[in-house]
Amino acid sequence: MMTQGNTVSVLLIDGENVPAKFAAQLAGLVVDAGREIIASVYGDFSSPTMSEWRDRAAKFGFRCHQTSGKPGGRNSADMLLALDAMDILFTTDHLHFCIASGDGDFTALAIRLRLARREVTGVGMKNASPVFREACTRFVTVENEAGKAVSTAPVASAKPVAAIVKPKVKDIAVIYDEAIKGGLARDDEGWVLGSPLGSAIRKAHPGIKWSDYGGATLKKAFAARSDFMVSQESGTFKVRRRKDVPQPSLKVVQA
Repeated sequence: MMTQGNTVSVLLIDGENVPAKFAAQLAGLVVDAGREIIASVYGDFSSPTMSEWRDRAAKFGFRCHQTSGKPGGRNSADMLLALDAMDILFTTDHLHFCIASGDGDFTALAIRLRLARREVTGVGMKNASPVFREACTRFVTVENEAGKAVSTAPVASAKPVAAIVKPKVKDIAVIYDEAIKGGLARDDEGWVLGSPLGSAIRKAHPGIKWSDYGGATLKKAFAARSDFMVSQESGTFKVRRRKDVPQPSLKVVQA
């Protein structure tokens, strides 16, 4: 059974990537969770291709989340799923997430959840992204055989999250502090220009990949951090720690 050893309390389904015929198998992942369950399907439900998901979602008690903006917009469901996952991470104490998709775009989300000490089960088709597979704690494959939906045994990953995010060895905040101590200039408000910051970090850490830190670029990696601020002006961006923001002072006026 797919549920054995893989009970989850948060089930987030990319309905535009995983067919609705697998709804029963996905529901089996949360049936024994023994606590409040979050189970949601994401997609453009105005599309005829999502009609089956509407019926299956009602049957199994999944919430349907309609993509915002232009219906059928590229990656709309992915964005909405990722935003909800982060909301759940920071506002609840759920420990085991399931991301039902084979899309490699969810790799950074899986890594981020694991860095937060969450278990992440991935579920998808046989052709699911190998990078996304590796980013999950375990991955379960669902397939079509003779027109019927079946599931394979879960494949547990023996790799700790540290093995997935190599060559990351230091927190990006530590790397930032090292660059500052190395003589990188800051203005009076604590801002550091992005270009020299990136050059200093690459010089100290050749081969660094920003995707290991939650973003495709240096700017996105720092923007993903709650303890940093990023500002964009005229094609140039700058970064600073939130704690470096000058605090307003009281001005005493003599009567």
